[in-house]
Amino acid sequence: MGLNCEGLDAAGGMSEMVYWYVSEAEIRCMLGFAVVVMAGVLYELQVNEISLVIWVCDGGGIQRRFSTSNPIYFDGDFDVISSVITEADNVVLNMIPTDTEIENVVKSMASWSSPGPDGFQAGFYQTQWQIVGKDVIEVVKRFFQYGHMLRSLNKTYISLIPKCKSPKMPSEFRPIGLCNVSYKIISKILANIIKPFLKKLVSPYQAAFVPGREIHDNIIIAHEMIHFMKHKEGYNGTMAIKLDLSKAFDRLEWKFLNNVLLKFGFNTDFCNLIMQCVTTTSISVLLMGHHVNNLSQLEHVNDIFNISENFSSLSGQMLNFDKSCVYFSHNLSPGYCEFLSRALNMSIVSDSGKYLGAPLLLGHSKVKSFDPIVQSFEVRLKNFVSITLNQAGRSTLTTLIDKLNSLPTYQMGCFKIPTTLIDKLDSLQLNFWWGHNTGKGIKFIYWDSINKSKEQGGLGFRDLENFNIALICKLIWKIVTEEEKFKVQILSAKYFKDCSILHLDKLNESCSWIWRGIYRCIGIIKDNSFWSIGCGTKTKIWLDCWVVGLDHPPIPSTGLVNIVSFIMSLICLWKILSLGMSI
Repeated sequence: MGLNCEGLDAAGGMSEMVYWYVSEAEIRCMLGFAVVVMAGVLYELQVNEISLVIWVCDGGGIQRRFSTSNPIYFDGDFDVISSVITEADNVVLNMIPTDTEIENVVKSMASWSSPGPDGFQAGFYQTQWQIVGKDVIEVVKRFFQYGHMLRSLNKTYISLIPKCKSPKMPSEFRPIGLCNVSYKIISKILANIIKPFLKKLVSPYQAAFVPGREIHDNIIIAHEMIHFMKHKEGYNGTMAIKLDLSKAFDRLEWKFLNNVLLKFGFNTDFCNLIMQCVTTTSISVLLMGHHVNNLSQLEHVNDIFNISENFSSLSGQMLNFDKSCVYFSHNLSPGYCEFLSRALNMSIVSDSGKYLGAPLLLGHSKVKSFDPIVQSFEVRLKNFVSITLNQAGRSTLTTLIDKLNSLPTYQMGCFKIPTTLIDKLDSLQLNFWWGHNTGKGIKFIYWDSINKSKEQGGLGFRDLENFNIALICKLIWKIVTEEEKFKVQILSAKYFKDCSILHLDKLNESCSWIWRGIYRCIGIIKDNSFWSIGCGTKTKIWLDCWVVGLDHPPIPSTGLVNIVSFIMSLICLWKILSLGMSI
């Protein structure tokens, strides 16, 4: 059963929508007892609640999502974008990939992921490369030579994966595109070609998806900004807005994409390659208040709306106000904050608000803020019945769940997790390993004895406390060695403006939770780092370890200090005499 979306026009929309209509009885027969298995959870598709017939009649959001708004562009709309791609760059971008490059791309692909409309997976091409390799290379090279993509090559299935347990609306499904392997090869080659130029194209404030940048950078910046707003005083308040774009990749206008690429400096040949990949696709969906006397208060709100509407009209993007929110500094009155949030049609950030998957507001109870980490551990462990496994099986699962559970690792990269919460995580692992579902039972061996590396006589379970400290130390090392990064500039201006982070000797008690965790681990880096002397301008000879053979900074003797003081006094006297002679 499918919903066919054919006939994409050159403007980026759909010239026609071809549906497969079925009766309600057929829907119930085919899907009434269907289930979608995702991440170990069964999602029942209750057809009478989803109302698939209504989806087909009004498009259910699918047609609107994949249709163009026919924007009108004027001269100067894209003048804010500067040209960063040179002619030499365009020569590199338009080079035809070699046979070896094409083969390496095929070998780097996941072997047995979900197939596209052609029914083949990358593993088939990898194992049968001696037979099909020559044809695949010819297809790829013809695309880069002539700049033409066959529509049959770019046919795509969209599988709707439920986001919640009982999905009823199209927005409650996550569309996953299933492409042909041949198209994947071409798109991956294009991605590899563009990758070296991403730092030129992407703003330095965008931390993710660019080599050398990390998503933790933006989390740190956001937390320091919120911490500053919490302690802001005076009459002038500040406001931070978290914006969410609704289906950002699905709503992007093709004309907007082409104009942006041209403005960046890409030549028309390379832009044509990109647009061929985008515009030749055919899609098949697989179904399984406060009173205001002074209107000038709304000027800034209107400015925000004008900017967002202008951006939306040009790009086709649309703000998702359900997921967008606003935060105000604490020196603004609650009534005024409520008025502004209503004017913006956004909710005020709550204590459970998140930014990039991390808690945005940390209250007095840090355990409560990081409680989702414990919940994610429990969900992973509950998928397995520990009493039905032997000790070796439980050991393997404990090790894998600990390492594969990305949420703790993700948040430990910038936050110092409270010790109480880490003890809970250890307790969950310990009870699972002993096969105690209720947490009660005799533990014949201490967790500290088990929670060691195999070389030390343990079972190789991860020590979460030391792992958290190691990740924080990694963050500190990047602060020391990457002074040009935006996050380092913010932290430096706020906490160590006049010295190096390694020379701090006092903690600012009003600091953020992120900085508090960083400060606790500075000593580890200081005790285990050594300066390699170059020009010597950054080395503090009495504070840093730089003398070979010493594991601590050199200690000046009393006589040497007196000599230095004597020399300084002579210099001061010389300056005074020189000043007197000039007068």
